[in-house]
Parts: sequence; structure tokens; C-alpha cells
Amino acid sequence: MALATFLAARLAGRHLRLSYRFLFIPGAIGAITWLALNEETVSRIRAGLVVACVGDPGPMTYKKSRRGDAEIDRAVMHVLRHSGSPFSLREFTPYGYDERQYCSPGFNLPVGSLTRTPHGEFTQYHTSADNPDFVRPEALEESLRTYLKVVEVMERNRTYVNPNPKCEPQLGRRGLYSSTGGQTHSSDDQRAILWALNFSDGDHTLLDIADRSGMTLQAICHAADRLRDQGLLEMVEPVSSPDRTGAERTFERSNAMGLRFHETIPGGAHTYAKGDDQFPEHFAPYIVSGKGCRVRDADGNEFIEYGMGLRSVTLGHAHPRVVDAAYRQMRMGSNFVRPATIELECAEELLKMIGGAEMVKFGKNGSDTTSAAVKLSRAFTGRDLVAICAEHPFFSVDDWFIGTTAMPAGIPKATQDLTVKFHFNDAESLRQLFRTHPGRIACVMLEVEKEIPPDRTFLKELPDICHENGAILILDEMITGFRWHNGGGQAFYGITPDLSTFGKGIANGFSVAALAGKREIMQLGGIRGERERVFLLSLTHGGETHSLAAALATMRTYRSEPVIETLWSRGERLARGVEKSIREHHLEKNFVLLGKPCCLVYGTRDAEKKPSQELRTLFLQETIRRGVLAPSFVVSYSHTEEDIDRTVECVHEALGVYRRALDEGIGKYLKGRPVKPVFRRFS
Repeated sequence: MALATFLAARLAGRHLRLSYRFLFIPGAIGAITWLALNEETVSRIRAGLVVACVGDPGPMTYKKSRRGDAEIDRAVMHVLRHSGSPFSLREFTPYGYDERQYCSPGFNLPVGSLTRTPHGEFTQYHTSADNPDFVRPEALEESLRTYLKVVEVMERNRTYVNPNPKCEPQLGRRGLYSSTGGQTHSSDDQRAILWALNFSDGDHTLLDIADRSGMTLQAICHAADRLRDQGLLEMVEPVSSPDRTGAERTFERSNAMGLRFHETIPGGAHTYAKGDDQFPEHFAPYIVSGKGCRVRDADGNEFIEYGMGLRSVTLGHAHPRVVDAAYRQMRMGSNFVRPATIELECAEELLKMIGGAEMVKFGKNGSDTTSAAVKLSRAFTGRDLVAICAEHPFFSVDDWFIGTTAMPAGIPKATQDLTVKFHFNDAESLRQLFRTHPGRIACVMLEVEKEIPPDRTFLKELPDICHENGAILILDEMITGFRWHNGGGQAFYGITPDLSTFGKGIANGFSVAALAGKREIMQLGGIRGERERVFLLSLTHGGETHSLAAALATMRTYRSEPVIETLWSRGERLARGVEKSIREHHLEKNFVLLGKPCCLVYGTRDAEKKPSQELRTLFLQETIRRGVLAPSFVVSYSHTEEDIDRTVECVHEALGVYRRALDEGIGKYLKGRPVKPVFRRFS
């Protein structure tokens, strides 16, 4: 108690980045009682240490947390290894002192035990000799120094990124490296600078770098400070991965940013599906960076992400092959007064992958290409009506489609009346449209597949129904393209459309979309031929070269690596794990997985088996709290089996809360208002 009191007093007078709490409670029953009274908030604990037996003459001893590699475990081990004094390290065992309460499976907090001789292991334990005479002032002093050094490691363990990671900058002229006749530094200083510069990649913390180099954190921090002063490093929050430390994710910066976003951007986002109303209140992070399948937000929280840029990032965030290709091209120029050769190269690469297509035109987003397909169809057929699938929720931001949704404000009624609907897997409903509007339907547009599997007879009949009635068949492959199969959903199911549109997966998050199709239709947008010309797509940035370089690199990665196979296998692993959890929580009728493994989504249903936005919000709230950002379960090539397994653990815990909410009432568990559908007439 004396050491903890003195430590608290020392910390109280310092300006600290982290906050510290001290619990003075009796062993076992005190820990259990405190955990019971604070169950709703203990997940905020970033790290903890049990303070006991710190005054005897034995060596410092550290018993790891149940996790074994939490930030606190690594911080203490770093301090002990560089202390110059004898010490002992022990793995976690489910017996001992209060650490076993904090590390019990239901909490699994990152709490270790830093002592001298552990309780029960000195002869004086529980005897009359266990008295103040057993406590040595010098031992208490050394223990206090050790605890203060651990605090220093936790405070200084930050993450940096080198903004110019290709080769080393000139360090000598910046006074960071020895040069003949110039400023000199010790070899250790130079070594620390090179380690910090090389491994500051946004993934390694300073403690990671110190441990890997064998140097002290102090030396690495000093090097990082000097590099940062010269503009060679930039700090990235958080200090370390919440997945490794178990720290509670707070959203203070994101919440503060929310008002600014809404004051500046209508809806607070440039994409409605990314809006605040699609995420739980107070659990809506603003993203700063991403790598692979993980993203970091403005508060420094790290998440395993699903959905991956609304399915546009198929390979993973900042995929090296794609980023390098775009970077090389940017250095050669992004936009010219004449077509760049890479436009032809990228077009030919796409046509190699999409078997039934003969020509291609690039755009910047999916709406560019679907609207261009509609325009081509109307010009080719001389008709005005567009038939779309009623079960498919989104085709374009343009009037011909938005006029059919629950948000038709600003769109003339005459335009709304030009789009009609049929039903998926219902060939007769499509035939009936043609009978109702004879000679007027220019095209039929649908996705190859959404959550409901297509009936193969329906798909087989589609081209014949369209062509018998003089209409163009358009397959929207924004989602199925480069996810179901390298050749898209049309190759997966063996159907050849007249026109098809691609976007999301074509360039791994860079802005590229494509309209591909039969030459006799596509060439209406050209400048050769006798027919009346169509103003098809003419975009200033349509041939933006670095985006096309990203598309080329992405498509070549599909062709050379098992991307599609991995999407399917990772999705299957995720589905198996989540379905097992669903069964264990008896939620078969309340939480359902939908879609193909390569593109999984989920449905949330209440006790009456009806769709529930409140329960969707609760599930998002609980998974976000645990480090999983999953408005869907759409995987990427960068999701590893370990990422999937970690996700399944988080989902299992979240579904436990979901089950209790069904049984006890959601009001007890949901914090804030529920999410809302994107398409709704009023806010």
C-alpha cells in the first residue's frame, strides 16, 4: 500500500497521456467485488498491474497476463531486461494472486502481477515473521523505480510512420549521422536512428522497435524525436493495437469531429452508406489510415474492417503492388491533353478477363457506367423505358434510378415514370412488363446475384426474353465482378450480357469503373460510323493515369495470385465460426448470414423474427467495442485466418449480448438511437 500510495502521488504531479487508477482492495474478494460493480466499464482498461510483495529482498518477478503478449507484458519485460538486476519471468497460470480474477475468461483483461518474491514462496509467508521487519527500504525503492519505468514505457510507446519510406534520406546534412569533419554521434545513436527510421511503418510501435533492435526504449524514443523534428517521421495514433492490449475504444475525437463534418458536408459524409445514421451513436469512428484489413481512426483505435470500402478494396488497404504502381505512374503524370498509352493497356487487360466483352469505356464511379449503359440502350433501341430488378437496392445516383426509391425529391414525375420493375428469379414478371409496355422497354438491368441465389433457369432465360422483345440485357457487376470469379458473376454462372458494368473491385479502392459490352452497341459512343452519335462518357478524369495503373496492378494480381479462391475460403471460415456461435446462443431465427462466402452480409431479427434496426445497432455497437468494424462480413484478400478467428471471438461475445438483449430487453444494452435505412423519405 505504501508503494502504491507513493506511486500515485508521483504520477499526480505529472502531465500524462494515459490516465491511471489505483485500487486499494483486499485480495480475491476485493477484486471480485470491484469487477462485479464495474462490469460495464472494465473493458476500458488498457493495462493493469497487481501490486503485492514489493518490499522483500528477493528479485523482481513478473507474472504475465493471460494474453501473454499484451502491451503491459511487453513493457514490463522490456524494463526488467534492461534493468541490470536479476529478475524472473513467469507465464500466466490460473492460480496465484488477484491477477487470476482480472484475467478470468469472462474479462480477460491485460493485467499482470509485478512483485518481488511471489506470495506463498517465502518462508515467512503467513507466519509471525511476516512483519514490517521483513520489508527492506532498498527493495521498496527498487520496486518503485521499476514501476515508474513501466509507466514511462507505457507513456512513451507511440507509433510513427516514415512518410518517405523508399530508401534512406540524407541524414548527414540533417546532423543525424556522422560525417568527416562534421557533427559526430555515437554508434548507438546512429544505430537507433536507423532502426527507428526503417521500422516506423505505422505497424511497429517504438517498443516493438526497441525489442527487435535490442536497444532501450529510451534510445529509440530519442532517435524518433530527432527524426520527427527533421520531418522524417510522423506520429500515428494509437500507441499500440487495441486488439493486443484490449484497451477500450473511446471516440472523443471522432465525436468532436462529427459536428464539423455535418457543418461542412451535407449528411456528414460523401457516401450515404458511410453516414453517422448507419452506425451506433457515439460508436462512429472517422478513419485516418488503413493497411491490409485493419484501419485506425482519429482516436487511435484499430479495427479489423469488413466491407472494405463498400466492397471496393478487394486486395486490402494500401496493397503494396497497387500503391507502388500508382506511385510510379503519378511520378510520370496523371492527366494529359491526349490519351495516355496506359488507357489502352488497361482496357485490353480488362477485356482479357471479361470474356463476352468487345469494347470498354472507363468512368470514375459505378453510376457513370450504369447511366451510360442506359443511354446506350435507349439510343440503340430507340425506346425510353428502363426495367430494373425490384429486389436490388442500388444502381445509380442519377434520376432514372433514384426516382424509383424512397428519396425521389427533386426528380420530375415524368422521369420517375420511365423506370419500371420486375422481380428477381421471376421470369414471368419480366415477360409481363414487356406485355404491359410493348415496344417501349430499352433495357433490362439487374445484378447477377445479391443475397438470394439466382435460379439458373431464370438466368438462362434472361437473354432470350430480352432479345425476343428487342431489349438490351445489362448485368450490373459492381459487386459480383472480381469477387465471384475473375470473369465476374457472368463467368461464374455462364451468362453473356449485351452490356455489363464494373467498379468496386477493379482498382482496389482507386476510382475506376468500366462499361464493357458488345461492339455493335458500344461503338455508338465512338466517332466512326454512320449512325447518330451518342454522348457516352466524356470525363476529364476518366483516363486518370495513376488510377488506371492501380487497376492494372489489381487485375494482374487477380490473374497471378489466388485472390478469388482466398475470398471464398476466408468467407467460409468466417461463416462456419459465426454459425457455430449462432447455434450456441440459440439465435438461429434472430441472426442470419446471407449471401455467398465471398460476399457475406447478415440480418438482425427481433423476438418476433422481424427485421430489427435496433438489434443491428446493438450488434454493431458490441463488435466495434471489441475492435471489429463490420457493417457486413465482406472479406478481402488481406484477411488472414488469424483475423477471421479473432473476429469470430468478438462476434461470439457480441452475440452473447444480443441474446441477453432479446431475453431482457434491448433498452438495457443499447446506448443511443438505432441506425436507419439509407433510403427513407425524411431524416
